[in-house]
Amino acid sequence: MHRHTKPIIALLLLSSCLVYSSCNHGKDQSKAYLEDAQEAIRDARWDEAKVMAELALEDHEDHREAREILAHIHRGQAEVAREAGELSIAYQHHADAGAAEPSRMLRAKDYLAAVTLGMEIGRPADELAPLAEQSTMADPTSLSAHLLAAQLWEDTTEPERAIDHYLWAWAADPGQLQTGLRLGILYLGAQRFWDAAGVLGQILESDPQNVQAAVNRADALEQVRDPHGARQVYEDILTHYPDNSAILFRYAGFLERQGELRSSERMRDKARDTMPGVERRQLRELR
Repeated sequence: MHRHTKPIIALLLLSSCLVYSSCNHGKDQSKAYLEDAQEAIRDARWDEAKVMAELALEDHEDHREAREILAHIHRGQAEVAREAGELSIAYQHHADAGAAEPSRMLRAKDYLAAVTLGMEIGRPADELAPLAEQSTMADPTSLSAHLLAAQLWEDTTEPERAIDHYLWAWAADPGQLQTGLRLGILYLGAQRFWDAAGVLGQILESDPQNVQAAVNRADALEQVRDPHGARQVYEDILTHYPDNSAILFRYAGFLERQGELRSSERMRDKARDTMPGVERRQLRELR
């Protein structure tokens, strides 16, 4: 179809709807529009059906049946677009279906479908995260939706918005230590140091050998001026990884900030001794 013909078709459809409106004085107009919309749906005349449903919504903005039909139309158009390989158009129709759908459960699925397809075609996280947020608002009990929203918000300019979603997911399934770790690190980034120390401490209770939880908990405890607690975290994790140069260097930095310069230098020497020969030579060249 020529690109200039689409606006003309839309105008013709609108004109036919208005003519139909003037001829049905004794009939509720929104009902008439919806009957025509359903007939158009049966014949897969999606553009015409959409015009009719939108006219019904103009008469009654909160008309539930009209919103249901409009959402159904967008799903149909999404399927047509998918089959034609027009994934960007299908993505937008899934999002529009979510915006129209009055049923919370169906709305949640529509937004998730939009997010999933959006990720597939490379839409930016700043665009997808609000859609994932809408899905969690429609279905607040969906663990997968909360995790998806959290992961997307982390990749935006507002990573702190992931915190509430990770917190919900962590409370729902505390056995998922990676969820708790992401929550703790986000707390740390948001300077909520006590919260970070608490969550990361819970992880270490379940997994004492978790290096990321340990070094980040040590950072959090240092920030709340608990150097004894931070020192203990370093000592505990080094019992599991005594030759881990990354941990040793971080511990050395901590000791230096505490004014323990000799201990800090000894720890750095130990860290250098544990490094492979090539890395050790490169480090000497940088000094």
